[in-house]
Amino acid sequence: MTNDIRELIDSHPHDDHLLEKELATLVKRYGPDAYRELLSQLTGKVFTPQKSRAYWEQAQAHRDYLERSSGHRVGLRTALLNILHTHAGELSCPVFMESEHLESLRHASVTDGLTGLYDQTYFKHFLCRNLSQHRRADDCHSALILFDVDRFKQYNDRCGHLAGDEALRTIADILRHQIRDHDVIARYGGEEFALFLPRADRMIAHAVADRIRRVVEATPFPGEENLDSGNLTISGGIAIFPRDAEDAESLIVTADRHLYQAKARRNAIAPASTDRRRESRLRVQSIVEYCMSENDVFSCGLVYDISSRGVGFGGCRMPATDDPIILRFARPFWPSGRQMRGRVRQVRTNNVNEVIYLGVEFERQLDEIGIRMPDRDRPSQAGLPFHITNETVFHAAVPGRR
Repeated sequence: MTNDIRELIDSHPHDDHLLEKELATLVKRYGPDAYRELLSQLTGKVFTPQKSRAYWEQAQAHRDYLERSSGHRVGLRTALLNILHTHAGELSCPVFMESEHLESLRHASVTDGLTGLYDQTYFKHFLCRNLSQHRRADDCHSALILFDVDRFKQYNDRCGHLAGDEALRTIADILRHQIRDHDVIARYGGEEFALFLPRADRMIAHAVADRIRRVVEATPFPGEENLDSGNLTISGGIAIFPRDAEDAESLIVTADRHLYQAKARRNAIAPASTDRRRESRLRVQSIVEYCMSENDVFSCGLVYDISSRGVGFGGCRMPATDDPIILRFARPFWPSGRQMRGRVRQVRTNNVNEVIYLGVEFERQLDEIGIRMPDRDRPSQAGLPFHITNETVFHAAVPGRR
């Protein structure tokens, strides 16, 4: 009932007619308790259901009387406030909360006052709930990144706490501008920040974390020249669910351990990209179909090499770096027809044959959807990632070549 009343108030902040009509529907469902909940959310005071109903009906009658006598429209909330304050004496210092203010209060209860980011308590609750919901999903890889501002105590001591507060606000703004809409960021405590990236593997998480690190490094902070390092920087530790840990607490512990390793170097991300297991990148010639959106027409490309994390191929279309892309590995050119999503990470043109080379990073690894890369020490036939017969190998002209 509480959520229904809250939605009712938020949905009709200025339309008294719809408010009254939908409240009547809720009263039929919940009884007089609906009046009590409505007045509680509007005024912050709790009355009995009977008294709440009486005040509501008095407010309706008072509103009608004021409109008839003045010839002007009077809001029902205004009439209710007048009844409670002037006639009933229930509000000695009336404060009427509009829906926007109520939403602000709800948001303030889970956010950090300095940066406006979520606080640690909410972030941990969100993380536990999210991971428990996706624990058994096949495609639920997500990333947790913990950041810590390097030499922040030294910055506070030498530049002052006001400068330190402003630096934290600036870094919070950088985080906001460097993430996707559905990513979640929080001030984790002191000079620490937490970032949750749903549907992101280690490669994507490292790219995001390192981009944030580089932006912070390049941002001027007042007085940072007084630091031993000469500038204010940030370090980060990455953990991947469910590969590194299968619950929120263990994931935080792993990310914190990697953060400790990064802090030993400062202005670093751990595990570093060179720490990740090297992927077999195998030469192969075969067809891949690709398009840039669901409504787009598929074009053909010629695959040059492939790994479990990405593919390089030549085509005739010129997307931009970081554009989303849809890839189709269709039979008979591949052993099982699969469709993959990814991001364009590299675009290179060849002026001789007019072929555009695209390097694409998969959203999910090949082995996560049933396509297995060979063991590095035991390559498959002819060094190819799959058993490809003569009929399935692509020998036609490269797309774009005349």
